[in-house]
Amino acid sequence: YEEYIFADVRKRHDLAFAWLYQEYVYANGYLSILDPNKKKDFTKYDDTLCRLLEYLQEKPDQRDGLFSRLLTSAPLITDNALLVLKRYCQDETRSYLGMNTLRDLIFRRMNMREKFLDILLDFTHNENISVRNNAIRIAKSLHDKEEFKQPIERHALQFLKHL
Repeated sequence: YEEYIFADVRKRHDLAFAWLYQEYVYANGYLSILDPNKKKDFTKYDDTLCRLLEYLQEKPDQRDGLFSRLLTSAPLITDNALLVLKRYCQDETRSYLGMNTLRDLIFRRMNMREKFLDILLDFTHNENISVRNNAIRIAKSLHDKEEFKQPIERHALQFLKHL
């Protein structure tokens, strides 16, 4: 079924999402009634998520927002998936969508909010002007919200110390 999904992920994204959720269920051990001591292993889930993200990242047309939808609706965002998102954000042609995805993740994933915010703030001093401007735009809009003022200002002060 993998070949079928990857043959046209954009048209079969519902199957891709179902596949990802199936891997998450297996990894979490929800189906291991026979062996309740089985250790959780998210390797296959991580591989599936990253393969889907990398496939979508390689495609030139991103208007459908499938990359962002996959990330924001994934049951778990792994460290490897974050690396794919960082590469996506560093691509000058996709930086705008990547930063908006980071913003959405900051609002939707409370348990990883700090990590996502740190990634965004690191992009505010990126050498690429387009990437940096997109990150600054999002950071400024977040700074208007009280819960983000302190961490954003703390990051800015830390960065100033390195100058």
